[in-house]
Amino acid sequence: MTAQLALGMDRARIVLINPLACAEGGSEQRTLELARLLSPHAEVTLCPIDPGRAAALAGWSHPRIRVADSGIVHPDLVRQATVVIVGFWLPDWIETSDPARLILVVNLDPSRPDFRSVLSRLLPLRCGLELHHASRWIAEAARLPGLVVPSPIDLRRFRPRDQSHRQIGRAHV
Repeated sequence: MTAQLALGMDRARIVLINPLACAEGGSEQRTLELARLLSPHAEVTLCPIDPGRAAALAGWSHPRIRVADSGIVHPDLVRQATVVIVGFWLPDWIETSDPARLILVVNLDPSRPDFRSVLSRLLPLRCGLELHHASRWIAEAARLPGLVVPSPIDLRRFRPRDQSHRQIGRAHV
């Protein structure tokens, strides 16, 4: 039990921000997997940048994860919450938010011009900015301090099938 729960306080709040525009996208899959992993421990809200284009959420639901319409995000949603931005996409309201903690998951090439633009918008926020790099290569390319946090995608999903049910073409072996 966390100290927060032991003291009778509300569960921690985490807001995950990403366009969620491509169901197959790496940033989108990382965001959804983070939501699944964090939901047993915190109140998690997915916040797509443009809800009308959030293809990754088509047919997706989770009983413990809320999906917000980022176009009308109420300030209380992010006030004193942990805000995690996966990738270099920012909602218009980010500069007026008041999160307790702000994390940028750098999972794209930091030599892209938009990386410095994102940093210039986030660094002035009073809570500070933590960087979580998706790989050692990205951390070295960014030349900025931060944690290296590998992908949370469950690699057990990709283990070989039980060999007793092997199929080659249409023939069962």
